[in-house]
Amino acid sequence: MKARYQHLLKPIVIIGLLSLLPLVSSAYAARVWTNGFMNCIMGISLSMSIAVAGVVSMGQAGFYAIGAYTAAILATRAGIGFPLTLLAGGLLAGVAGIALAFPSLRLRGMYFMLTTMAFGEVIRLVALNWTSLTRGPIGITGIPGILPGGADLGPSGYYMVALLLACATFGFCEFIASSDYGLLCRSMRDDDTAASVCGMNVPVLRISAAALACFWAGTAGAFYAHLYSFVSPDPFSGGLSLSLLVISMLGSLIGPLIARRQSFLGTAASAILLTWLLEFLRFMREFRMAFYGLIMILLVVMQPQFQSATRAISLRVRPKERSSHAS
Repeated sequence: MKARYQHLLKPIVIIGLLSLLPLVSSAYAARVWTNGFMNCIMGISLSMSIAVAGVVSMGQAGFYAIGAYTAAILATRAGIGFPLTLLAGGLLAGVAGIALAFPSLRLRGMYFMLTTMAFGEVIRLVALNWTSLTRGPIGITGIPGILPGGADLGPSGYYMVALLLACATFGFCEFIASSDYGLLCRSMRDDDTAASVCGMNVPVLRISAAALACFWAGTAGAFYAHLYSFVSPDPFSGGLSLSLLVISMLGSLIGPLIARRQSFLGTAASAILLTWLLEFLRFMREFRMAFYGLIMILLVVMQPQFQSATRAISLRVRPKERSSHAS
């Protein structure tokens, strides 16, 4: 029993340390950490759909936008409070994911990625041009905070809420990955024809995996709307989806180094690292995105070499661990 839950010790320690961070950090640092946690939510959910079901989406920014605009419209026009707007944003994004995945069942690889990328751009254009609902490029302002009456939590309060949402996403995705459902999804990912012959409902597995990833992206979007009290089409470009894909790729490389096994801790770490990297590059002004893009290109091109290095380090560590346990 002790060995079964031993892998939970490291995440618990990390969460405990992060919960104490607002006590020693500035308001500016707390806000950057909050942005990092939102990237954690979207990156972990994307990693779950890729690692468990093999569903690679390039349209996470679109589902993020659906959650944000759903929360903004419900909060400003219907007076609905934060917990319900968070749930509504996630559910509507999940429904949109099902609507996209259902007609795309026959698409694989690059073709499915291009379809999701086009969907994300369609959502951004709808938000830009449906002025009667989204107010177009002006955006929706005056979105109340997450407390009743629109009271402001402050940077530390929003930090803790974002941390809780990121922990919930991490715990849920880890549970899914280790469950019987996750085992079925991995079987489908490795060989969907063999899985179908064995009696698995491949379309349902693929659609449900996509819907779960979209749900968490929608909740992150809903939280974003309440955090900044403003939503416009600008943040939901294809560049965000590309950044999330890079976060997922980097997380798959550093995950075994952190947890000594495949874990979403790597995705969470990569989301925080890349968020702070982009913040540190602010002094470069208009060149910072070009430098950030160069880093992403190098990561994609050098991925095989990074994987080989990660595997070599893991193989060196594991024998030491075995010898220490044996002694």
